[in-house]
Amino acid sequence: MTISCEPKALLERYQVAIYRTEEERVELDHKGMAAIGFEEDDSLRLRGPFIIQSMEALTEDFVRKVYCRYHNLPLTILTTERTVVREMDPSADLDALFMLYQGEGMTDYVEPLYPYEEEKEYEETYVKNVYELYDFGMWNVFSKESGKLIGRAGLEERALEVDITLDAEDSWLELGYMVDAGEQGKGLGTEICAGILEYARSYDRHAFYCRIHPDNTPSVCLAAKLGFIKYKTDFAAGEDLWVLLD
Repeated sequence: MTISCEPKALLERYQVAIYRTEEERVELDHKGMAAIGFEEDDSLRLRGPFIIQSMEALTEDFVRKVYCRYHNLPLTILTTERTVVREMDPSADLDALFMLYQGEGMTDYVEPLYPYEEEKEYEETYVKNVYELYDFGMWNVFSKESGKLIGRAGLEERALEVDITLDAEDSWLELGYMVDAGEQGKGLGTEICAGILEYARSYDRHAFYCRIHPDNTPSVCLAAKLGFIKYKTDFAAGEDLWVLLD
C-alpha cells in the first residue's frame, strides 16, 4: 500500500518507519528506528507496542509519541500561553523538582518528595509504568519565558466510588496541580489546568475529580473556577471531594 503524502511526510519528519511483517520489525529494531506495525488485513497479527489498521491513525501527536517512546524522550503534552507541560525527565528534572518542593507552603497539602535517590528511582519507575501505559499522568510545567520548572499538574487514572453513573467508555481521572510559590497569584493554575482538561477531552474523557483540603483556599477557588462542584466531604481524609462532569 502506498502511504499518502501527509502521513509519509510525518513519518519522515519524526524518523518513524512502518512495518508489515515480523521480519521488517526485527530489522528496524536492529537499526535503532522507531516503528509502527501496520496490519493490512484481519488475518495479520503483528508484535509491538504501536499497531494500526488504518493509515488514518497516523496523526502528528501519535507519530511524535511513537518516536519519543522508542527513544525514551519526555513527551511534550501541551503548551499554554505562558507554559509548556511535558513529561518528567528524571535525568534532567530532579534537581529542579526538589527546588520546587522547597518553596514556602509547597508541601502544606501535598506529600513531600522521598529522599533524593529514592525519589529518582520512583520517578524512573513512574515514567516507565505510567507514561508508557496511559495517555495521562503527572507532568512538569515549565515557563515559556524562562524555561524554569514552575509547577506540576496532570491527570491520573484512579477509581472513585461515588453514586454517579458514567458512560461505558469513560472513567474517572483525578486532577492534581501545584504552582511554584513565587508564581502564584498570576492565574497560572487556571491556565494550566484548563489546558489539561481540554487535552483530556480530546481523548473523549469527561469525568474528573480532585480532593482538596477545605483550608486550601487557592485550590478551592481554582476548582470552582474550572467548573468543579463540591460533592461531599471525606471526613477520614479531612478533604472535600470535587467533581466535574462535562
